Amino acid sequence: MYQDINNYIKSCILCAQFNPRCQKPPGTLKPIKSPDGVWQLVSMDFHGPINPTSQCGNKYIISFTDILSKFVVTKAGRDNTAHYPIYIKLIGMINYYSLYLTTILQFTRQPNTNVTLSYDTEHMKKLNKFLSNLNEQAKCNIIKHHQQYRQHYNRNRSNPLDNIGDLVLVKTLNIRYKFDLRYEGSYRIIKKITDKTFIIQHVKKPTSYRQVTTDMLLPIFERIY
Repeated sequence: MYQDINNYIKSCILCAQFNPRCQKPPGTLKPIKSPDGVWQLVSMDFHGPINPTSQCGNKYIISFTDILSKFVVTKAGRDNTAHYPIYIKLIGMINYYSLYLTTILQFTRQPNTNVTLSYDTEHMKKLNKFLSNLNEQAKCNIIKHHQQYRQHYNRNRSNPLDNIGDLVLVKTLNIRYKFDLRYEGSYRIIKKITDKTFIIQHVKKPTSYRQVTTDMLLPIFERIY
């Protein structure tokens, strides 16, 4: 009898659309693989819009963080579109490496008569070994923290296996009131991009497509009589 009641409640479309979830959103955490060196993997984020706008028209701050060294580069921007950060990143990296190369060239040019520079191969080997050890220690710390956070995040969290062809409801993103729909649909999964990202199609509106992640989906259960 318990199984019949449980199946009846789970297969109720109206219950699924209006009732709030009493558990964590589904989908376990899958950390990004730690890089082997600096500037091999960079994370990007926006902050804004900020009021008032600057005199140059900037109202956003874009930040780039190196995953390994945690070095942060920030830049003011006018918008947060997909093409703008690419432009800002290229300009920023060019300026960064231009400054780096200029500094190196100042030391590699012909020194004046009062300064004598010598190249010590043993010192360079020790420096490279020291930097390599730093990278390895930073990588080990990142992996350790990833494992700890992953264990905490995945505790009491379901990991549903959504497949192509499954019927699902999708979380409502618009501003809603207390008695409005929490989940809309129904939709059908038509394409799997990654383990947590899907392309869905509305059942009654075939021209309506959406790209969603696992935490926004709610499976529709078949009622067993």
